[in-house]
Parts: sequence; C-alpha cells; structure tokens
Amino acid sequence: MHYYNGFGMMNGWGFFDPLGMLFGWVIFVILLVVIVRALGGGRHWMHRRDHHDGHSSALDILQERFAKGEITKEQYNDMKKTLGD
Repeated sequence: MHYYNGFGMMNGWGFFDPLGMLFGWVIFVILLVVIVRALGGGRHWMHRRDHHDGHSSALDILQERFAKGEITKEQYNDMKKTLGD
C-alpha cells in the first residue's frame, strides 16, 4: 500500500516492487544451490559406480583397449593375469 507524502511523492518502492521481489527470489535460489552443493549434493547423479573419483581402474582401461581393438586377445589375457584378476 502506498501513501503520498506532503511533497507529492509516493512512499514505498513503487515501480521497483516487482523487481525487488524478483531480485530477492534470485538471491534465494542462488544461496540454496550453494548450500546444497556445499553439503555434498553437487556430485553428478549419473556418476558411474565402477569409477572411483572419476578415474578408470586399470581393468576398465584394459577392457576398453581390447574392445577398441588396440590389443589382441592374447595380450588382453596376459595383462589381465598380470593385474591379478
């Protein structure tokens, strides 16, 4: 609710009320995102479980190389035996 003072000016925010509300909501959402990420919710939800901290294990790399045809079956089996699996 706005009231005119004795100088013909309106008290309150007037035109800036909607902008102030929008600005407040933007600040609120940004703070909410920062808090959630700080509490550990920032990890990507599709993070693969077989990769630890984003790094591939040696066996994963070996399987990828074999699948791409970079190494032969004999090399794959030999390296797999060396890795202990």
